[in-house]
Amino acid sequence: MDHSKRIAERYVLRAVLGEGGMGTVYEGHDELLERDVAVKQVRIPADIDQAERPRLRARVLREARAAARLNHPCATTVHDVVDEADGVYIVMELASGRTLAEVVAEQGPIDVARAASIGLALVDALQAAHEQGIVHRDVKPSNVILSPTGETKLTDFGIATLQDEQAVTTSGSVIGSPSFMAPEQAQGASSQPATDLWGLGATLYCALEGTAPFDRGRATATLTAVVQEQTPVARHAGALEPLLHQLLDKDPAKRPGIRETRRALEVARDPAGTVDSATVPVATVLPDEAPPDAVNVQRAPVAGAPEAPKPSRRPQPVTPTLVRRVERVGRFTVKLGLVLLLLGVLAVTALVALVSSLL
Repeated sequence: MDHSKRIAERYVLRAVLGEGGMGTVYEGHDELLERDVAVKQVRIPADIDQAERPRLRARVLREARAAARLNHPCATTVHDVVDEADGVYIVMELASGRTLAEVVAEQGPIDVARAASIGLALVDALQAAHEQGIVHRDVKPSNVILSPTGETKLTDFGIATLQDEQAVTTSGSVIGSPSFMAPEQAQGASSQPATDLWGLGATLYCALEGTAPFDRGRATATLTAVVQEQTPVARHAGALEPLLHQLLDKDPAKRPGIRETRRALEVARDPAGTVDSATVPVATVLPDEAPPDAVNVQRAPVAGAPEAPKPSRRPQPVTPTLVRRVERVGRFTVKLGLVLLLLGVLAVTALVALVSSLL
């Protein structure tokens, strides 16, 4: 194809960014809005029955238009859908960064906390899509983009329509990515939100272990493993291992939902618990002997943490000086008591004498 081709009289196709079983992705430029975009030409396999091709094409258009309604920071935006004579073109946001697949291939598996953070972003994107009735169908590391600023985006919404048709065509070619297909997809059943959660589990497994859980090299062997074999233990998943095992359950009904998945990811990302706004530092004035400008920063205790013991005052030692002071006070008290007693006796005597003289 001529990479300078123009479609819809506004999108210029430039370099090829990637190519797979369901189409080719180009770097493009929107001449009307003067912005760079990604353009995917959706390819219907040549060995799909000719009578079925118009129906599939209409479905691709319908679901791509539905994906264009999705607006979420963790999902790449679909800007436009173009129906040309040589195929359907989906115009998308051109997200900067590298895919999770590239990061794992170049740097090796990632740690549990980072995997949990990526998983949380994907869960947010999937929840937004599922609430609008959109199923991604192709969640995998190569569709997860990690930006230089630390953001995570799930791309290729609305283009995995063909994966619901059949995993293997009549000629034996496989549509989609066998290593990240859910069992129901491999068996030709319709996709559902739980299908995306399987893809999330397989993606996180690959990120943590460096390989897909059921990858067997050849497509047919991989699909067989997806459907029949037990999920291997993720030995580097740490706190995420139980979640991965549940997400990769063969039965879609037994996989955890969005809420349970998010909670497990939050715990794995921050095992110590999230510190809330109650821990904002509070400045308090020090005792009087401190300089006027001195402050003591106190933090509210984290929930669940043991209360710090209060400092105890050390007893003052008994010194000779202190003993002498006590003795002087004691002698003075005794003398004062005797004086008061004498004055009292004198007062009573005087009062008796006065009364007697009056009588």
